[in-house]
Amino acid sequence: MEINEIRYFIAVAKQENMHRASEEIGVSTSSLSKAIRKLEDELQVKLFRREGRNIRLTEHGRFLKQKGNELLNFEGSIREGIIGKDNSFRVRIAGSEVLLSHFGLEISDKLLSTYPKVSLEFEDIEKAKLVSRVRDGEVDLGITTYHLPEDFDRKTIATINFSTYISRKHPVYSRYKKTQSIHVDELLQHGFVVPKNNILGKISKSDSTDGWRDDKFPRIIRYTSSSLKTLENLVHSGKAVAYLPEYHGDRSGFEKLNIEGCPYHCKQKVVLFTKNKLRSGWLNTLF
Repeated sequence: MEINEIRYFIAVAKQENMHRASEEIGVSTSSLSKAIRKLEDELQVKLFRREGRNIRLTEHGRFLKQKGNELLNFEGSIREGIIGKDNSFRVRIAGSEVLLSHFGLEISDKLLSTYPKVSLEFEDIEKAKLVSRVRDGEVDLGITTYHLPEDFDRKTIATINFSTYISRKHPVYSRYKKTQSIHVDELLQHGFVVPKNNILGKISKSDSTDGWRDDKFPRIIRYTSSSLKTLENLVHSGKAVAYLPEYHGDRSGFEKLNIEGCPYHCKQKVVLFTKNKLRSGWLNTLF
């Protein structure tokens, strides 16, 4: 059993598709097939089963996927222990788009300052799959705002406030520029854009997807969007108001509103987590 065979198997197991795995790691499908056949012959089990045109992991395949990821991580830790900062290795970071675009970049900067030859891979993964991908070793680091099981090592990396944002093209802006504040009753006469499916992460003490207390101050929800870029464009164009985490709203170049008459403020905790912070020395840079 060779390390490259395990690496090829993991690529196919991740995609459950030979062609997508080939494209991802730049290895021909024939080489992937050959490696998997050799593993199956050596282990005397089937690692995949066919379902129509697709392939699915067998029970033995799922076991090898978990142990194979552990083996690859162990290989990386050996290289790091011997070669040190000059080691060239890959770190896989996953979470929602909005968290990766800010905190993922901060994490990569920390790693690169200590390990200049590290390569970073970012993956936008939905909440339901993120925990299992980190647990299985397919992802090294997860970033989330959701509650985590106890078997993960974690660190709170930020506590975020939410604020209300418009662009300078919005009809409210010209008067707001003079008064530097707006009453919530006036603001609620204008349409908002809100995210679908909690793309901003877990929001506490609110039934809305962005943390706004619609139960106390009902809004005109003019737009909903599952795309963060579309949400941003609606605000930039002056068509909508948005309630956003401050790290994202400030960076996007929007105008933050000072709102009178609304005592509620949403906060959000951002957590970095991994399967075991002791398995690799480079994790000491972050935990």
